[in-house]
Amino acid sequence: MEAKQIEFSSETDGWIRDLLTTWHTEDGGNTWEHSVNVLTQGVRGQPTRLFVIDPPVIVATGTAGQIYRSEDGGRTWQIQTLAGENADFTDVCFSDKQDGISVGYVGEPSFRPLVFVTKDGGKTWLERPIGDQVHPWSVSFISDEVWLAGDERQKSSQVGMSTKPLLLHSLDGGLHWERVSLSSADPFFSLVRFADREHGWLVGRDNLYRTDDSGKTWKVALSLAPIQNSSN
Repeated sequence: MEAKQIEFSSETDGWIRDLLTTWHTEDGGNTWEHSVNVLTQGVRGQPTRLFVIDPPVIVATGTAGQIYRSEDGGRTWQIQTLAGENADFTDVCFSDKQDGISVGYVGEPSFRPLVFVTKDGGKTWLERPIGDQVHPWSVSFISDEVWLAGDERQKSSQVGMSTKPLLLHSLDGGLHWERVSLSSADPFFSLVRFADREHGWLVGRDNLYRTDDSGKTWKVALSLAPIQNSSN
C-alpha cells in the first residue's frame, strides 16, 4: 500500500487513502479496515481525497465525476455522480459541519473546471462557475474564506498548451474570486491548506510556501533540488 493521504480526527479515529481504496482505524492505528474503494458498489472510479466533517460523517471525492458520503464511519456510502465519466474531483474541504467546497475538472477534449458547494454537509451540491482556464487541484475552506490552488492553462503557438501556477482567494464562500500575486517558478500548485485564518501552506512542484499573515505574503519554507538525469 502506498499512502496518498493520512488524516486523524482524534487520537483513535483515523483514515488512510491509497490509490485504490481508503482504510479506517478506530484504535489509533493498531488495526485497519478497508472502506470505500474501486470495488464498492456504485463507485465508477477511485477515491482522490477525503475529509472528516465530524465523526462519523465523512465526505470523499473521486474520479469519474463522483463524490462519496458516509454517516456511519465509512461502513456504508452514498454515491453521487455530479459530472461525467471524463471528470475528476481532486479535493474537498469543509469550514463547518454544513458548508463545504469540492473542486476538480473535466478532462480533454472538452476541458472545464469544476467547483461545487454544499450547504447541507455534502448531501446535495451546487456547481458554481469559475474562469474557463482555471485548473483546480486543491481547496482550503476557513470560515467564509476559500483558497483554491492549481494552475492556469495558457495557449501557445509554440507548445500548444502551457501552464503557470495559480492561487485564488474568495471572501464569500466561493462566489467571487481574486487572484493572489505570488512570484513562483513552479508550473503549478498541487495543495493548499490553512490551519486558521492566518497560517497556511502551499505546495508547488519544487517548493513549499508558508504564510503567517492571512495570505498577504508567502515565503519559501522548503525547496527541492531539481531531478538530475543520470547516465551510466
